[in-house]
Amino acid sequence: MRSRGLTLLEVLIAIAIIGVAFGVLVLSQALNYRVSARARALSELKAEAIRLAIARALVQLNEDYRRPLKEHKLLTRDAREVERKKYGKPKARKSFQFSKR
Repeated sequence: MRSRGLTLLEVLIAIAIIGVAFGVLVLSQALNYRVSARARALSELKAEAIRLAIARALVQLNEDYRRPLKEHKLLTRDAREVERKKYGKPKARKSFQFSKR
């Protein structure tokens, strides 16, 4: 595994995944900062989590980025969470096979 930041190609791929408006802001700052993120399998939710982390980091560095990021809803967290496992069931909603007799 690498410990350095993203290459330009990886940044452009991330821009395609994350979105153009956010990408322009990140690309303008890509030469100034190193960004690294690890995910075992890329999914839309993980891409959104990485996008949110980068957006929050940019806001911490410069408060002027808050308005454009907020206008494009890039500082909004996805509130969905994993449902808890219930007792007497193998998973949260899955049930054991029903037998009438």
